[in-house]
Amino acid sequence: MLYILSKDNLEIKDIIQDSSYDIKQDINLTGKSEFKVAEKLLANEGDYIIHKDEGYKGIIENIETEKYRITYIIHANEIDNIFDRKVILSNEEIILNTGIEDFIKKTIEDNFVISNDDLLNKTYINVSVSTHTPINASIDTNDGIYNLRTYLGNVKERYDIYLDYKFNKDTLDIIIYRSNAEVLEVDATIEDIITYQEFYSVDVVSKVTVLSKGTGNTFDYFLLTDRTTTTDKNNPNRAKGSIEVETCETDDEAYQKALDTFKSNSYQHNIEINLTKDSMIYDINDFYIGRNLKIKTNDNGIYHTFVREINKKSNSNIYIVKCGNMKVTLIEKLKGVI
Repeated sequence: MLYILSKDNLEIKDIIQDSSYDIKQDINLTGKSEFKVAEKLLANEGDYIIHKDEGYKGIIENIETEKYRITYIIHANEIDNIFDRKVILSNEEIILNTGIEDFIKKTIEDNFVISNDDLLNKTYINVSVSTHTPINASIDTNDGIYNLRTYLGNVKERYDIYLDYKFNKDTLDIIIYRSNAEVLEVDATIEDIITYQEFYSVDVVSKVTVLSKGTGNTFDYFLLTDRTTTTDKNNPNRAKGSIEVETCETDDEAYQKALDTFKSNSYQHNIEINLTKDSMIYDINDFYIGRNLKIKTNDNGIYHTFVREINKKSNSNIYIVKCGNMKVTLIEKLKGVI
């Protein structure tokens, strides 16, 4: 069942039964979903759409009809696209002094709720935080400007920061928090996992050099075979691989920048698993975007990864779960690149 809520005041504009759906979500918050209905509905671009059965919340991008058929297709973006807008960086010190969550809250309020443009403000948004995660890291901007949705995807992947959206009668309540969920262990060899595919990058980043733009100083960090890091280039347990060069604003931010680079490097793979919805071993709700996983494969390999994409279809009993941050296209497969 689909619920359509007004983008202006959250009033329910329509309730309609969908005939099929194809829900896609990803770590970049750019997943595009489709819902088919058999009758015309009251909805406009920018209205909110809720799929009760799958717990999906999104924003309508457009509605189209199929030629020669009385069918309407609703195209929707993930609800985080409320914040798909460039904003001017301010209050960055909150990230270090209080936490990422508090910085996001302040940014949302200042730019989307109580800005100096009343016509564009969404005054029904109510933001709160339940955790505080201070880090010493600057935001990458283009001359002081950045896209807030992009930043939300980055902090979900790097620091497990989530936004939980809940529609009430007159408000859209958003809770910002850091997930403390344990790593989910997945055995890809059991029958509940219908199939899986693996692709890996052979180029491992084992050294990160960070340039501090504030002072011109450089800092070298090295990856060890146990996945920890060191500044000792002579450590006998150094891993072999390539070098990555990054920049940061101040000397104090260099270590965090290196850690973020190494973490991203550890996810240079693509593992796709097909999981049956009625699994008696895994609760499908335990697989959500950003969830950290530890996957065991046929070669007894243990791979640390995270959920990058999820695809749910109404005509299938299978959830497609993609892990890691390396995207593999058909063209790449055919060319033998991977």
